[in-house]
Amino acid sequence: MNWRDIAAMKFPRFAMVGGLGTLVNMACLWGIVQWVFGGDLRGSNLLLAQLGAIAVATIHNFLLNRWWTWRDRADPSRDWRSDFLRYVVVAALSISLQLLCVALLKTYVHYLVAAGFGIVMASAGAFVLNDRWSFKATRATTEPALMSWREVLRTGAAAMVAVCAYLYAVDSSLIPKNGDENVYLHIARVTGSSAKIPGVVTANGWLPLQSELNDMRNTKPPLLFFQARVAAQLSEKWSIAVLRMPSLIYTFATAGLIVAAALAMRIGLSTAILAAALWLAFFSTFRYGRPYLTTAPEVFWLFSALLTVMRWPLSGIASPRAASQASAGAWLVVVTGLLVGVGLLHKSFALALPVGLGLGLILLIRLRFQEHVGFGRALGLSAAVTGLSCTLALALFGLWFVFDPDPHAVWREFVVGENVGKMGGDQQSWVSGFMGGSSSVWAYLLACLINPGALFLVAAAGLLVAARNGSAEVGRSWFARLAAQPVQLMLWAWLLAWVLVFALPSQRSGRYILPAMPVVAILVALHWDRISAWVLRLNHVILLAVFAIGAVVAGSVRGVIDPLEQFDWLNLSVGAAGFVLCIWGVWRPKAWPLSLPVACWLAYLSFATAFRPLDGMIFSPLAAKRLAGQTVAVPCNFRAKFEEFQFVFPQSTIVGYHDRLNVRPTQLAAHHSAFVVRTQVGATAPYCVECDVMGSRFVFRSRHTSDEIRAMLRGELADNLLAREWLIRAGPQVRLSTPDPRWVAAMSDPENRCL
Repeated sequence: MNWRDIAAMKFPRFAMVGGLGTLVNMACLWGIVQWVFGGDLRGSNLLLAQLGAIAVATIHNFLLNRWWTWRDRADPSRDWRSDFLRYVVVAALSISLQLLCVALLKTYVHYLVAAGFGIVMASAGAFVLNDRWSFKATRATTEPALMSWREVLRTGAAAMVAVCAYLYAVDSSLIPKNGDENVYLHIARVTGSSAKIPGVVTANGWLPLQSELNDMRNTKPPLLFFQARVAAQLSEKWSIAVLRMPSLIYTFATAGLIVAAALAMRIGLSTAILAAALWLAFFSTFRYGRPYLTTAPEVFWLFSALLTVMRWPLSGIASPRAASQASAGAWLVVVTGLLVGVGLLHKSFALALPVGLGLGLILLIRLRFQEHVGFGRALGLSAAVTGLSCTLALALFGLWFVFDPDPHAVWREFVVGENVGKMGGDQQSWVSGFMGGSSSVWAYLLACLINPGALFLVAAAGLLVAARNGSAEVGRSWFARLAAQPVQLMLWAWLLAWVLVFALPSQRSGRYILPAMPVVAILVALHWDRISAWVLRLNHVILLAVFAIGAVVAGSVRGVIDPLEQFDWLNLSVGAAGFVLCIWGVWRPKAWPLSLPVACWLAYLSFATAFRPLDGMIFSPLAAKRLAGQTVAVPCNFRAKFEEFQFVFPQSTIVGYHDRLNVRPTQLAAHHSAFVVRTQVGATAPYCVECDVMGSRFVFRSRHTSDEIRAMLRGELADNLLAREWLIRAGPQVRLSTPDPRWVAAMSDPENRCL
């Protein structure tokens, strides 16, 4: 696809025709029901009326698309009947795709949300198929098709693999994630039900945020938790899949923004799709873009602000007339400020610093190199616009203090504890931490390179080629070559702003620069053709090793769960497909740019299908009902880790006890009506007098020690990768009427309860 396709406004016209077709469909349906059947809907009357309305709407859409949307391909010599037949086939496929999306997603989201997602996917697919097939270009027309048939099929297959990789096992507790998800789930659940807690005054369960965790009520701004409540209300259920679905929507929406940004750079549809695919294939996106975390909404809103500043017309701002500057700049300030403000309300006010620096540099570059404004004036204009935008964004963030009934707690827990505290202590400790230790700047830069995961080699090579600018012109400096392409210079400015700003706090992490990873994907895609074929081959070899490790892990898991059935055919099929694709990529590394992203998605699916049987293992089908209203003690090794059991026993009160306490089953039985004990994989049920073992399950262990990691590298996977949990119900005769003081003292420490 080239820029003429966008300028021709084909897709907006296609969408408008579809909207008009919907109105025609509804009007015809009403007319047939009222005038033909006299309002009688009995028998097959309604079905016949729907078929008639669909037929009229299809003819209407075909005629408008033929003579308006694709008018540049109008040719009297074309046979309209064959065009119409192809158009009907595409319409049938589109309807089928909508129904499939609703069937797959209705379990996780409200049916209207599922239908909306299906409409978007079906519309995009129908547009491409109609462009390439129904109204394909002929010799008599000069406008090229968007993609070749081979590209359409390959891209469609790649998109299906990506969707499957992100949706498969989205309800699992074993997906790659961050431990903060349990904290956020806990705050969202307690806040949502806080209106029912005696002595707690809330604004209908929205504010203030509530938590049982020690000094962890206001660990993040409220929009993240409002998002959970809205999702639960729309779907009418509280489940892990429902709470993660907004993250998935944000992630796919960001991929769409990446395509839009790449197209705005006039680089072609194939390269734009490659950029979005690379970003979706990065392990950081897969790990932080699916769970219930701040990353997905944060990246979407801030990247939207970036795209707005990169594409906003600046002729008015660059005008020497003060009135034109004020009018044009005001709208840019408002739009950018609102987008950044919503992003801050998902993560932190501290993001205003890298965002302001990045957007300011981009405006400076555009004014200086595209509008040819003098450096001093360009610097002043960019500083003014960016400063006002960030001020508006911070004012929007400040509404949290206005509407929260307890602003002092927000200041103490969020501003001071969560943000200012990460800047470090005295200067000497900051300098020593900057140069050495686990949070040193060197570890931070290495973590930034690890964000792409298995694609780190290609990402590093692509950035290196982009930095060299693919040019070896004599007599021109590096900056001069880069300044000749201001769009790429703007992308580098955004990336470097995030890297430099988050090198300053005492706590440095590669995840802090995740909002800059879409830019990394675009830069790599822009210079994909210049990446060495041997780099691509080596990256395919790395993925071959990943598939081999996945096969070993899958065999170990399968051997523990069902020793008689060593193979899972779904896992085996996914692994085989990935292995074949990687071999083909080693043989022909430049043949299909999407082979590496697709191989990554298949690798994610391979591990997901390996661990999926563990999700199907429950203690007992009746366990949750039998323990309704009772207290269940569960093991944990991280703050709020016990929150995962709320989805296993939704009607019970969950109490955590830390693994380090080495609690005996008899102690748990004396103080709780039911409890869970974790043992080695091959261990038998724990001994407990007068107790009833209600069931057991295998789970994936987390937070491994260095000794356990070395043991797994030696091949001892089962005992170090998995554990067995036993659900035990204590008999009434073993419960103590008076709690043991030592137990009470131990449980009074919030850390011993993972609080």
